[in-house]
Amino acid sequence: MKRFLAGLTACAMSMAGMVGCAFTATAATTGTYGELSYTNYGSYVEITGCSTSSSSVTIPAQIGGVPVTTINMFAFAQNTSISDYYVESSSNYFTSENGVLFTKDHATLVCYGASKDGSSYTVPSGTKTIAGYAFYNNKKIENVSLPAGVTSIGDGGFGYCYNLKTITIPDSLTSVGAQAFSACQELQSISLPDSVTSIGASAFFGCVEMTSFTVPKGVTTIESYTFSNCSSLSTVTIPAGVKSVGMAAFASPNKLSTVYYGGSASDWSAISIGLQNEPLKNATKIYGSSSGTTAPPATTTTTTTTTTTTTTTTTTTTTTTTTTTTTTTTTTTTTTTTTTTQPTTTTTTTTSTQPTTQTTTSTTQPTTQPTTQPTTQTTTSTTQPQYTTTTYTSTTQTTPETQTTPTTPTEVDLGDLNSDTEVNANDAAMILVAAAAKGAGNASGLSAEQEAAADADSSGDYDAGDAALILQYAAYAGSGGWGTFKDYISWHVWWN
Repeated sequence: MKRFLAGLTACAMSMAGMVGCAFTATAATTGTYGELSYTNYGSYVEITGCSTSSSSVTIPAQIGGVPVTTINMFAFAQNTSISDYYVESSSNYFTSENGVLFTKDHATLVCYGASKDGSSYTVPSGTKTIAGYAFYNNKKIENVSLPAGVTSIGDGGFGYCYNLKTITIPDSLTSVGAQAFSACQELQSISLPDSVTSIGASAFFGCVEMTSFTVPKGVTTIESYTFSNCSSLSTVTIPAGVKSVGMAAFASPNKLSTVYYGGSASDWSAISIGLQNEPLKNATKIYGSSSGTTAPPATTTTTTTTTTTTTTTTTTTTTTTTTTTTTTTTTTTTTTTTTTTQPTTTTTTTTSTQPTTQTTTSTTQPTTQPTTQPTTQTTTSTTQPQYTTTTYTSTTQTTPETQTTPTTPTEVDLGDLNSDTEVNANDAAMILVAAAAKGAGNASGLSAEQEAAADADSSGDYDAGDAALILQYAAYAGSGGWGTFKDYISWHVWWN
């Protein structure tokens, strides 16, 4: 029975790690090779853990005559001492380049040491995948450049790289795993191409310096806790194709004030938004925008011009004198009305040109005839331009959404913190959120029953290790594995 159960676990481990695995009842044995832990499935060996405290580790080509073909993504995730990985030259499955572990064909970057020196790293061309937890917990890396051709970043790929500031992402990327950039505390911005179709739960959890983010157009779901605890996030651009937002995807604390949404107000109201997303719901929405700026409105302009000309002619006649004075006043009134899809502005301007007076006088004064001197009075009326601006503001009244918060059950099943009958990445994310809050001296946000359910490994506390167990089980269950989470934990204890 033990061998059979080990075979079940192999599928989960392989599915979550480097290679896939069909569900088969394969005899398997576990053991240690130096400081490495492994599982032997008869035809191949998988590295499952490492207890070394040294700065380097060597991957053997085979153990007991069986080739080492697989490295589980959690094998080195908790080891912070390793800076360099080496591989026996006879290995047909792995290789090392400058201390960085790759598959033999260089298609997958498997591990980058948590203690590896250097603030910048350029992933070699030809790499297609950043494996799960590849850069996990490296505190020295600040800048990473991914080459064209990279299509996926695995779960936890850059998680807890506290000092990561910039990362160059190619247009070939299609998926970002759960917790891929969680707790990258110095990451201020990241640009993902529209080719990305999936972003995993908690992908940017705890990126406290991130101020804005544009969700790729290919994404239809914003998973739970994706931007939770992003305390500086103020603007986000969401495409019209998004249909759902998971629980606490934008949970406080954050400064979210503006959402640029590619669809209309009615499209927005149709999105399924999970609980604990008040910052998202309360933010100002700019509809019809997919680039973080207000979309250019359609504009119709109508101009009407009325011109009135008044001519005054005064003629004074003496015996030989004719004086003609002509005064012309022109008043032009122009009304311009501009109509847009944005608030409408109407402007009326009245402009008067100064009167032009032209006087021509030719006088010959006779001595025998009385002369009537002409009196010419010129009145100039100038009307200063008058500007009247009226702005109409359109206000949409939204009916308050009524939410029913489920009552916390008196008993919570192990691992199922949100009591949705499934143990998955959402529960793992809740553990990480609570652990981070507790570590900062704040309330965890969990009930006593939920805290008990979070302690998957029965260590007396909950932390990233418990979240990792849940993710392993979710991978196992997703591949068709048998049994509940409690069963899985009991097997885990048995094997170890």
